[in-house]
Amino acid sequence: MELLNGHSGHLLRTEPDHPFDNEVMTVAYLLKRDAGNLLLYSSSKIENEKLFIAGQGGVERQFLNHRDEASTSCDIVREHFGAPLVCHEAEREAVEGKCRVDETFGDRYHPYRDFEAIPTPGHCPGSTCYIWSTLEHRYLFSGDTIYLENGEWRVYVKKQNIQTMIHSLMLIAILDFDVLVPGLYIGEEALTEVSKEQAQNEIAEIIKRLQNGATR
Repeated sequence: MELLNGHSGHLLRTEPDHPFDNEVMTVAYLLKRDAGNLLLYSSSKIENEKLFIAGQGGVERQFLNHRDEASTSCDIVREHFGAPLVCHEAEREAVEGKCRVDETFGDRYHPYRDFEAIPTPGHCPGSTCYIWSTLEHRYLFSGDTIYLENGEWRVYVKKQNIQTMIHSLMLIAILDFDVLVPGLYIGEEALTEVSKEQAQNEIAEIIKRLQNGATR
């Protein structure tokens, strides 16, 4: 796993995966915490990282943003580290087609003082963003709800779900975060530091595109 510069040794990520055999890259993140490490998203690269992760303190729980992240890697993490898999209740059935779900939630969920799950449906019915607070940063793990394409903030949503996505984006716009950490990206930029004003401007641009009939 790669230790990210500027994040005080707290945030590590897997080598990028190419699940669609194109320019889209996905990664999983290990959140190093005194209270127990968390794994966000999933990656086929996890199996090769088990010894390294064990040396970092293992994994207490693993959290998915949405169903497309579900894979046999989730079961590998559970079996090797005893880490239950957690997702939104609306994603359970789809996720269980690929791996076992141990815990679900429905509303905003604060399992730890420094970590909160915030349902943001639109991309999928149970898509969920997560806020993680450290002494240096407040990270928004947006999964596929918001991703980066050559540095530009993007979404992908079916036309019938546009209003749901807009409502979720309006919620994200008022959240307090300074680093956006998607689950997938295109280009060189996997995550980005951002001011509150910049985040609100980026989200406003997305909403404008959706209101004009775009789906990205």
